[in-house]
Amino acid sequence: MEVSNELVLTIEHKLQQALYPKRYVHTLGVAYLSASLAMCHGTSHRDALIAGLLHDCAKNHPEDFMLSECLRLNIELSECEKQIPELIHAPYGSYLAQTEYGIHQDDILLAIRNHTLGRPNMTPIEQIVYLADYFEPERTHQTSPSLDEIRKIAFQNLDMATYLVSKNSIHYFETTGKNADPMTYRVFEYYKDKIQKGE
Repeated sequence: MEVSNELVLTIEHKLQQALYPKRYVHTLGVAYLSASLAMCHGTSHRDALIAGLLHDCAKNHPEDFMLSECLRLNIELSECEKQIPELIHAPYGSYLAQTEYGIHQDDILLAIRNHTLGRPNMTPIEQIVYLADYFEPERTHQTSPSLDEIRKIAFQNLDMATYLVSKNSIHYFETTGKNADPMTYRVFEYYKDKIQKGE
């Protein structure tokens, strides 16, 4: 299906009905920040907008339902995703984007699938949605450097921003005593190495 104005409006309308108001506001923030970052970095702002709109499209489903559906449909889940059900909306959301919203573009589906944990060597749209979800305008959590500084960096250098976000995620897990998914460490190491090599 072509990414048209009509498709965007249709998706927005469906999401407004499906999501709680606070989640819908977050969704719009991620979507329009994603589109802005995409324009800045020379990739498709429409694809980024759609991926941002749909990144949390599964959030209205109960976690136990999503887990059972992923197992039934053979949707691949990491061990951490199986243990932390709140992460399952990403892989299940990628499935819903196809079946309920008619999205079949791989870059959009990957961005939805990987917006929570990321992965090494992400495509630009994957990075953009991963970042936008972390620091869309309504986010206020404490980071080092600050969220405002990371936002500025993201418009200049996606890899540096991805490195900083993954670093902050690891710090959060370590200071709260929670176990981070191994993927978070892989993302951190990959982008740290890439930056050091000046690639």
